[in-house]
Amino acid sequence: MRAREESSSEPAGLYGTAAVPDFHLGRIVEREPNGSATQSCRLPPLFARSVLDVAGNLAATSALYGTADPVDVLRCRGLAASRVDLAVAYRGVDPTTGGPNTLLLEVRSPAGTLLASASTGNPLQASFDLAAGADALVTLSIAGGGTPWLATFTTTD
Repeated sequence: MRAREESSSEPAGLYGTAAVPDFHLGRIVEREPNGSATQSCRLPPLFARSVLDVAGNLAATSALYGTADPVDVLRCRGLAASRVDLAVAYRGVDPTTGGPNTLLLEVRSPAGTLLASASTGNPLQASFDLAAGADALVTLSIAGGGTPWLATFTTTD
């Protein structure tokens, strides 16, 4: 902030813009079972200008983690209306077979409306709008052996 000089049209004093700093909510681990919308892993509420990391594992077979877990569903809620940029990083190669891992990312409203999706790239990237108090279901599914994943939710005003 700067001190404002006196003028005939503006009063003397301080002026400027106060900005709330970006806030990293930390990293959490997915909770199982979360293979469907009714069993989704509920995330902490997202608010504008925040970042949340969520870590998890997917496996189409039991070879890597001892049990098959081909689908993970995360439920996020917005505290304020915001744009959500989502990036999901994963291993492109299955460590048990050496074959490729392919992830599919879908973001839907609880009513089933598709808000965003991604099936190519690493990280997978998708953006969607989240209204205040609204939920979105983020579904990750795998074709391949298995992989750990890291989803980063970044919200803007």
